[in-house]
Amino acid sequence: MTVNLQTDINSIAREIDSGAEPFGGPSVTTNLTATNTASNLLTVSNSAGFAAGQIIAIGGDGVNTVTTQKRTISSVSGSNLILTSAPTGTHNAGTYVSYTPEITGNINAYFNCRQAWTGKIKNYLTAIHLVGALRISPALTADGKVRIAKVTLRTQTPAKESLAACLTPYQLYMAGNPLTADPQQPLLAGVWPQLIFGAEFNPLNILTGASIGASTKPPADCNSTGGPLDRHPFNEGNIGTGIDLKSLLQNGSAVGVSGDVTTNIKAEVIVGSFSG
Repeated sequence: MTVNLQTDINSIAREIDSGAEPFGGPSVTTNLTATNTASNLLTVSNSAGFAAGQIIAIGGDGVNTVTTQKRTISSVSGSNLILTSAPTGTHNAGTYVSYTPEITGNINAYFNCRQAWTGKIKNYLTAIHLVGALRISPALTADGKVRIAKVTLRTQTPAKESLAACLTPYQLYMAGNPLTADPQQPLLAGVWPQLIFGAEFNPLNILTGASIGASTKPPADCNSTGGPLDRHPFNEGNIGTGIDLKSLLQNGSAVGVSGDVTTNIKAEVIVGSFSG
């Protein structure tokens, strides 16, 4: 028997021997003392450690469902941080604001030897030759169909197939730390890494996720936006535009590979429904 199949394939990538180490400097964290609604002036409880030219993260707000945003400081005046452009949405008093010098290093060096899920790509497996046996086994199935036989099929030799593999990291394989108080935590289903209070990244804190286990593979398509790593300070994902296969291959977020496919199939031969 010759069959054509389709399946969604997620890849698992691992960073090995990163070309640069993270900067490793101390972070500065404060919080808003007044609600900010699309204003380029942030009033904070302590402006010490903040300076013009820094790229800061303004934490997400669980009340207004505003995601973490990054902006550049134009100047500092007393308890005010003046930004080159205003954040969007409403950020309530108490929202965390953070600067980390990791953005001037290589934040992804923290991923060294860690695995990451990519988004999925729908692959089509064609002209797979199967061999097997058919055994007569008449019966009524639980949903009222008439079965006349059972079939077991397998690939006699591995089938050579052309496949598309996603290269764009979407989330890390290690589960997340649920104690980080990241407002996006419920939305991201506990996948690593989280930002403390939605703003500050601390790799030692995040490593707690290692005791929790693996995260489940993401349902998102390859090169999708809005993933756990598609935010400050990681900014991984969304290479170019488009999530169709042609665009993925052209913009480098996916690559064509060859693979050996083996399969075992158990099926039933159904002739119709039963009533009466």
